[in-house]
Amino acid sequence: MCAEKFEKSEEYSKTRESFDDLGAEEQAVFIAESMIKMIVKSVRKAGDAVSKAFGDINVNGNGEAKSTEESKVENKNTKASSKKSGSSKKSASTGTKSEGSSKSTSE
Repeated sequence: MCAEKFEKSEEYSKTRESFDDLGAEEQAVFIAESMIKMIVKSVRKAGDAVSKAFGDINVNGNGEAKSTEESKVENKNTKASSKKSGSSKKSASTGTKSEGSSKSTSE
């Protein structure tokens, strides 16, 4: 049997002996609970791996995949160019308001 090929810890031996002392119904429930717990743990690990993989991939507007580093560089360049264009917009918008735009027509 496969279980004979690995070294068993004291905890394993105690658990195994306790399992043998259970009735058939309790053994079935124990096995089912253990399997479900193992499946949930495995699905969570797989989900974490997929999440990490998708986190490392960024897609640009053209649907092309880019690495995280490429995205960081692009974001840095975009911020720098928006700061430059923002300063020219500010200087252009410092003109005075036209009188008609702020007065109400009910006067």
